[in-house]
Amino acid sequence: AEKYSANFSAIALTQRINNLSSPTISSPTISAPTISGTASLATLTTSGSASIGTTLTVSGAASITGNLTVAGNAIITSADIGIGTSSPMAKLAIQGTSAATSTFAIWAAASQSANLIRVFNNSGTELLTFTPSGYLGLASSSPAQLLSVDGNAYLTGGLGVGVATTTSGALHTTGNV
Repeated sequence: AEKYSANFSAIALTQRINNLSSPTISSPTISAPTISGTASLATLTTSGSASIGTTLTVSGAASITGNLTVAGNAIITSADIGIGTSSPMAKLAIQGTSAATSTFAIWAAASQSANLIRVFNNSGTELLTFTPSGYLGLASSSPAQLLSVDGNAYLTGGLGVGVATTTSGALHTTGNV
């Protein structure tokens, strides 16, 4: 048996194994492998970089410690995404993990002219627009001022124009109305 093991080891080092039918290999160390076609692994652990050439399909849970970089589109078809939470309550749920940092931040690209945020109803009507200039549009796809409302507004408190504090139910202004 020892002779066969030595011969196998010598051949395995110089030859490519093209077909294995249900092998069991315990704790192997493999350097620079290339897998063509479909591979099924119960557990894959790497202590460096792992590169997937085309498609990676995960059935069940996946755990990533460190950074995940996706070059291209990431398409998630029927799951909820939780950032900072293991129980997302919507398609995208973000929960802050520290009172000292922002929970959500968006930076515009240099010279960006397209809107930063756009929210639509199920009919395609734009409900909210936030521009790179800091203008917020409610039912307005192109807000002309810091706050542009296309339609009626209902306020339960006071409204101050040029005044920081107001009385509930009152309109306060520093100039003409």
